[in-house]
Amino acid sequence: FSPPWCKAPKPRQGARRCNLQTKQAFLTGYEYRYASPKSDTMQRDSTVGTDAGQPRRPTADSCVLDSPSPARSVSRMRNRIVRWIVCLAGPLAAWVAAFATVAARPNLDQAAGTTTAPPLPSPQDQTFVGAARCPTCHEGMHRKWSGARHSKMLQPASAATVLGDFSKGSVTLRGVRFALERDADRFVIRGAFPTDREQSLAVDYTLGTRRVQHYLSTLPDGRIVVLPPTWDVVRGEWFHNLDIVNPDEATHNPVQVWNSNCFGCHVSAEAKGFDPSTSSYKTTWTDFGTNCERCHGPGAAHVARYADTAAPSAAPSAIVVPPRLTAERATMVCAQCHSLRDLTVPGFIAGADYFDHFAPVLEYGQKSDKDPAYWADGRPRRFSNDAIGFWQSACYLTGNATCTTCHTDPHEPDVDRNPQLGVANNGLCAKCHAPIVKDLTRHTRHAPESAGSACIACHMPRTVISLRARMPDHTISVPAPENTVRHGIPNACSECHQDRDAAWAVKTLEKWFPNGRRQRLVARADAFSAARRRDVTAIDP
Repeated sequence: FSPPWCKAPKPRQGARRCNLQTKQAFLTGYEYRYASPKSDTMQRDSTVGTDAGQPRRPTADSCVLDSPSPARSVSRMRNRIVRWIVCLAGPLAAWVAAFATVAARPNLDQAAGTTTAPPLPSPQDQTFVGAARCPTCHEGMHRKWSGARHSKMLQPASAATVLGDFSKGSVTLRGVRFALERDADRFVIRGAFPTDREQSLAVDYTLGTRRVQHYLSTLPDGRIVVLPPTWDVVRGEWFHNLDIVNPDEATHNPVQVWNSNCFGCHVSAEAKGFDPSTSSYKTTWTDFGTNCERCHGPGAAHVARYADTAAPSAAPSAIVVPPRLTAERATMVCAQCHSLRDLTVPGFIAGADYFDHFAPVLEYGQKSDKDPAYWADGRPRRFSNDAIGFWQSACYLTGNATCTTCHTDPHEPDVDRNPQLGVANNGLCAKCHAPIVKDLTRHTRHAPESAGSACIACHMPRTVISLRARMPDHTISVPAPENTVRHGIPNACSECHQDRDAAWAVKTLEKWFPNGRRQRLVARADAFSAARRRDVTAIDP
């Protein structure tokens, strides 16, 4: 027998070929090919070359088995088993090798003068002190952080932090009525939640300030749950929290327990405190929001060294500065929150290896529903997955770019406050792509001051969807309208030229950039889409 992606050969065929061509791991863009007509072993060619001026990913050749004679039944069965194992292991190895490649690339940062990540603090120095200790020396940074979103992910509910309109008195969501009550700084939501019995729940915390704001309440068993009424900050209206995501995939009165999964990115130095013997929680944390130590590591040793500002001790400063890390470790600092992942080993600190603590939720691991996490070409579709997208980009893979290459001041993460990240600013891209930006219209085929000549308009279109909004794609790829025609994946051209269809964009790009880099995205989307249908044509014959 054969796995579904290997085409069954005709009986007594002279050569039995299992050509798993262009099986591509979406994270790095590496292609794995099994095509050598004379080989029965798997090899990996890690040579990186160039093709038409573009980076070419490593490929591997193997997987051809000679057909046994009809008389050799034992050998035939052995070969069938070997063939099945090779064909099964090949694609799985491709995905595993892709992440191994990202996690172990010591040569990528030679230009920056470092090839390995700095040592982490010793266990005795891994003590968190909290953000309140930082303004003694870093008052300006602390003030900027305190006024920005990272510090306000989770806040105690008060008249100053609650943005929702509780004066409406009540709201009906998904057929259930919820009463909205306020008494000065005390907010209450009453309704049939978390059971079918109506009860009043105090709003203890707010979650979010930019696009939407959730309201959280602590139950007697310690569960901190997200209440159904959620405020749309942009539209000024109430909606149901499960309109964004149903994390437990429940069908009847589902409850989103914040301190089961979500809390790790909304508070700092957190401990879940779950007691399986009583199924109860005693969750604790040091600071609301993403604090200084979330990105710089535990601060106890650093504080001790500089306790006497006039004559600091000779001990190491023992603090992590992300821009001084290797590209992979620097991006992992952000990926601890900005990626879809499962926590496998608690205790990640800045500078550590992401893959020692988290398992990314990939294209094949997501649930099948109307709101998938990835587009059919492997690019992130849902929010909070920017790191997985960025790890696919040539900017990271070949240019050693990190998150702070563009987000130069993470203490001010509010992109709409930062003119450097404005849509019309091509200056960031010019730092690496100066010749293109210098002769902009030759590359963009648009007027220099038009929206079509903004780098991010074409390379970071707003195709990431959720939180009732659309966000920029961090794969920093190229428009591929062919994938819109075939698979319904949005493309940058049609995002601007909404009066034209995707077929028009295909013809235009064929004239401008024949056989361009977008063909890789097309081939990948074709393969992934066929694989989702369990169609063996996902693999070339």
